[in-house]
Amino acid sequence: MAGSARLGGADSRRTGHGNKGRIWILAYAVGMRGPLRTTVTSDIKVGHFAVAFLDLLDQKDQMRKMTDAYVEAFQSDPGAFNPEEKNVRWNAAMERLRQTVRDSAGAVEAFVGWYDYVATSTERAREDLLRSLPGDQRSIVEAGTREKVYRFRLPDGLVLFMEIRPSPEHSPMVALLNLLSTCCQLTLVQLAEGHPFRGGIDVGIGATVRNQTGETHIYGPALVGAYELECKTASYPRVAIGRGLVRCLDDFLQLKAEAPAVAIQRNAAKQTKDLLFTDASGVLMLDFLGKGFRSADPERLNGEDIRKARDFVAAEVLRWSADSSDKGRKLHGRYLELADYFQRRMYLWT
Repeated sequence: MAGSARLGGADSRRTGHGNKGRIWILAYAVGMRGPLRTTVTSDIKVGHFAVAFLDLLDQKDQMRKMTDAYVEAFQSDPGAFNPEEKNVRWNAAMERLRQTVRDSAGAVEAFVGWYDYVATSTERAREDLLRSLPGDQRSIVEAGTREKVYRFRLPDGLVLFMEIRPSPEHSPMVALLNLLSTCCQLTLVQLAEGHPFRGGIDVGIGATVRNQTGETHIYGPALVGAYELECKTASYPRVAIGRGLVRCLDDFLQLKAEAPAVAIQRNAAKQTKDLLFTDASGVLMLDFLGKGFRSADPERLNGEDIRKARDFVAAEVLRWSADSSDKGRKLHGRYLELADYFQRRMYLWT
């Protein structure tokens, strides 16, 4: 406020408006800063959060193609004496631009749509389980399996996050198990569709903030950790796992109480840990073709899904083996690692 006062004083001396100038600038400054201050400080929750950062690959290159198509459209000018040919070439170039947008936006929309579909299927499975239980067990399981996972969209992906602290409305280990299971299925579906993604999941300190449109966003080390796992560790289309998540699971596995709600959390933590795998290079990753996921989710994926995913990976190995550029050599090596992982796990799905 003192800085604003000095600014107002300087302005009043320069313009000759005296106190009126100072009052106007102060009112303007307060008016500009008020909504921002209200947005940032309202409904902040600080604690431990699990965060998944999922990035749909190749979309940045697809978006850059928009520039090439737009430049091509302007350069397509065969001369003023042939306006009909000019219009044809212009329209063709603009259609290629529109198709680039359709491909990129469509891939992102399909990615988000598949996440919604898998998450909805998980909730339906929970409801089916509850209906199959006797009344006394149903109330215990219902209370112990509630979950709340937030999300917000990126231009080419998703951020998913949830609080670790248990509450009557949220069972963190059940939510984490479903989150990781969903990412397993999403990994395979996206590979089968030819639109792979890369991700990172970690647990750490975070803060949620609700913005003026009612959306909840996450800030803090948990988000940074998940992002760095995605961009620095995952390397090829898979989900890298942070050590913070493992420590969190171990904490829940060490709970000794035998109360039903605690037992549910402990069992979910064990199933979640069964979804993790350390590869030969020491990277902890989501074992999306492993025994844990195969036994936990035997119905939703069929042999055709797995075959299409494997064939896409094999095709990428061949595609990049023919590219002698630095990018080609890098991606060839990464898809070779992914192909090797498929080879080691396919016996579980045949």
